[in-house]
Amino acid sequence: MIILLGMHRSGTSALAGMLHSGGVHLGESFMSPLPENPKGFFEDLQLQNVNKQILASIDKDWDKIPSLQDLQRVPESVLKLMPQVYDYFQFRFSSWAWKDPRLCLTFPLWINILPIDQVKVLFVVRHPMSVARSLRTQNKMPIAQGLELWRVYNLRITELLEYYRLPYTFVVYESLIENPRMVQSILEDRLKIKMKDAWRFIDFKLNRSEINNSTLPKDIQETYDYLLKEWDNSQCYFSSEATKNLQQGEEHFATGDLESAKKCFIQMLESDPDHIEALNNLGVIDFHKGVVDKATSYFRRALEIDGDYTDAVENLARCLEAKGDFLEAVELYQRALKLGRVNTEILNSMGKCFIHLQELNAAFEAYKKSFQMDENEAHFKSFLQKLEIFIQSQQKKNVHSGKQFLSGPEKLERLLEKDKYRIQILSFSDFETDDERRLRWGDYWVKVEMQQEFDRLGHIIVDKDPDILIHLFGTPVKGLPEAAYKIIWIHSHPDMVSPEILSQYDQIYCLSPSFLKKINAWGLEGELLVGGTSKAPLKRELDYDIVFVGNAKGPSGRKIIRDLGKPSYNFKVWGEGWANLLPPENYSGLYYKNEGLAELYASSRIVLNDHHEDMRREGFLNPRILDVFASGGFVISDDIKGLDDLLGEALVTYKSAEELKDLINFYIEYPEERESIITKGQARAQQFTFSRMVEQILTHFDSDQKLLANFIK
Repeated sequence: MIILLGMHRSGTSALAGMLHSGGVHLGESFMSPLPENPKGFFEDLQLQNVNKQILASIDKDWDKIPSLQDLQRVPESVLKLMPQVYDYFQFRFSSWAWKDPRLCLTFPLWINILPIDQVKVLFVVRHPMSVARSLRTQNKMPIAQGLELWRVYNLRITELLEYYRLPYTFVVYESLIENPRMVQSILEDRLKIKMKDAWRFIDFKLNRSEINNSTLPKDIQETYDYLLKEWDNSQCYFSSEATKNLQQGEEHFATGDLESAKKCFIQMLESDPDHIEALNNLGVIDFHKGVVDKATSYFRRALEIDGDYTDAVENLARCLEAKGDFLEAVELYQRALKLGRVNTEILNSMGKCFIHLQELNAAFEAYKKSFQMDENEAHFKSFLQKLEIFIQSQQKKNVHSGKQFLSGPEKLERLLEKDKYRIQILSFSDFETDDERRLRWGDYWVKVEMQQEFDRLGHIIVDKDPDILIHLFGTPVKGLPEAAYKIIWIHSHPDMVSPEILSQYDQIYCLSPSFLKKINAWGLEGELLVGGTSKAPLKRELDYDIVFVGNAKGPSGRKIIRDLGKPSYNFKVWGEGWANLLPPENYSGLYYKNEGLAELYASSRIVLNDHHEDMRREGFLNPRILDVFASGGFVISDDIKGLDDLLGEALVTYKSAEELKDLINFYIEYPEERESIITKGQARAQQFTFSRMVEQILTHFDSDQKLLANFIK
């Protein structure tokens, strides 16, 4: 039996998921995945429930650490539940593991019923600051408290291992993410199990951890250094020659040294001619070198040894696709899907092969499944729409009051014949009669940036008779041109949106992932379009501690400024309505020019941001956040629904006035932590530029997808 021990948010779920994929049973009823753990926790609910009852019975919890004396007070009625959990696993599974971070606290009780000579421990550790940040994001826990919990948990684990002299394998989370194959090899050697390609469970994109140069309190740093030495010893202990060759070969391959990588894999075959990973890797190398026939033979040899080796199945399919053998390639892609390798890359490759085979209906279904897996993949949505248009060939015209109107697909088919479009953009700021005040509207600058981007690409910006009309929704608009292909982008005022309004448009874009689900529930199709920024990183001397740009919006001002109170820092506000609400030293003017905002954000330690209540509730991101990120600034915002997948840990949010003040004090006191968040923000902002935004819209119309075009011709 295997026991996973590790502090909360330390990667025990990732390691448990890998074990589960490799055939180790962790239970039959797991707690549901959450946004912070989208692939699941792999915590058996029966085990978790007993651990919770143990702690609750002595007025403790995962963040209220019990002493050994406290554990002696657990009532007999709770202790009687423990053997039931053990028997449940012992009589159902031959190879099984337990995972629940609370075991770090309750283990001294469990050891009384477990066969100690059969227990093997996996001790998982993650960088302390990464854990503390994660706890702050998910649990709103102060950084200092998170660091102290990390220290207590890990010291408790080391004490347990020493006291009970349990065999254990030490795993560093960052190494698990960077090299899961190596970690799997270590586990197989230490635990004496075979896990096939379980390492593939590890999703590199889920790594939100950074080993950085953050200044840690002395006791935390000493504990972490001690634990890292344990990890070094674990790697030294692992001395399988075949695995060393495999690891070295993959390291050579990662650096582009194909010849050295090939030598390592050939050495593996000399000692084990049936080593399927070596055969597969040699095939990959020859494929990269363009020796497709030889690569094909390596993959076929690997499949003769293990017909379910999914790496070789997929790689052989790619070889055959490259050789033009589309029929067998499709069969292999379908086989990979049946083996559980379900991803957009395989589905898209299948679709491409089906088009070559002139099986458009099958291609449509493959692309449709791909789009259902990743609805943000605008390129394939556009491709899917074109396929649907040409498969249906001719749409019937809609007749209304004796007049014929083009349907959305017919307008789209007509536009596919054009290279350049006449584009009109409508915004709420168009209705502002004061030219100077219009410059203070956020959607005015969004419109300007989009127009400039369309113009740069050679399209024609017009005020009437457009081919394409783009409505930046701020309020409903009547009398839209019927002949135009009408697009709506819902970026604000979600409470004003209704199915009746959306039915006027041929294409719907929405800034909020959660509101997009509401649109789908109305029976309408929409696409996520987050928005953009054109700001670029600037390096400036820090002139301000805290800044806010925005109108007061009411006699008592904005909530975030009220929550801030009277800070002792250098704090400035720009916007309408503040002159009589703030001390003169804090109020800096009616308006900050748009062209100077990037410099302001970059020269401020903290930029404050908030949202209209309906936007916050419905998950609509204020574009200012992207501008701050792109400028190299740091932002703290009010709490907003459903943006973890979009922004990750780049956005720091607060829920109470007390928490806002704590966050400000922390990030001003620890500038290296602020810089770490700034780096993440800049990386996120690069994904959401106006050029990418316009490109996403144009993929709806661009006809440069040559494969489909050639087939149609």
